[in-house]
Amino acid sequence: MMAPVTLHGDAAPGAPGGLDAAPIPGLRCSVWIVGSSIVRNAGIAALSRPGGQGLGLQTKGIDIWWQGYGGLRFVDLACKLRWLAQFENPPNFIVIHCGANDIGQVKTQKLLDRVRWDLRLLASIFPNTKLVWSFLLPRVAWRYSKNVRAMEQTRNRVNRAAAKEILGCGGRLLRHTQFLGKPKQLYSRDGVHLSGLGNDIYLNNLQGALEYFVKNKEGVVFPRNETDKRRLNILQQFDDIFFIINVGHV
Repeated sequence: MMAPVTLHGDAAPGAPGGLDAAPIPGLRCSVWIVGSSIVRNAGIAALSRPGGQGLGLQTKGIDIWWQGYGGLRFVDLACKLRWLAQFENPPNFIVIHCGANDIGQVKTQKLLDRVRWDLRLLASIFPNTKLVWSFLLPRVAWRYSKNVRAMEQTRNRVNRAAAKEILGCGGRLLRHTQFLGKPKQLYSRDGVHLSGLGNDIYLNNLQGALEYFVKNKEGVVFPRNETDKRRLNILQQFDDIFFIINVGHV
């Protein structure tokens, strides 16, 4: 596994403390963004953007701690978060973008079961933290299989399983609809990582979602569906697969 890239926003998200340290209302909102090379590369790209590592959200009371690890797998995520909790107080939000590196390495059903179990575990470890599932992005190419369609189907299943579990524990969802259809200009030559434009779009999504979730306690999905504000039914397309998540009870 490649060495991590640890990037703080302009203000530190918290002091060292235990898992039972609850965020205090009225103080700054802390966010951890944790994941694989998608997160690592986005954190690096943020350095050269207006607003920097904090995505311009520091003035809105939001502090970000980037934790991007090249090659990070979902099966290692819970241990990684436990380790991070030794250095920072539990945040208000943890954005998770992790799991694509498991696809093709871990049998599908085993991976789905692990996603469900570990997300429940994380919800219990961080009871005062809102978990945010950042939907795994489509890929033009996959490392462990040339059957792109099969790998994409598994990615869709992982996203569905994670979304259902996250909503069940009171979390939030961040969709990246611009990547549906896999526009080539959004990807680097390897078909896995993002281009400069792709990173910009990904960062814009993070920025918009974090501001929305902090301001709207009842908001559960970004970008939100405007068709029914009181009882939100989200119709989300995953290439050729459609499914409805009913989150009216959240």
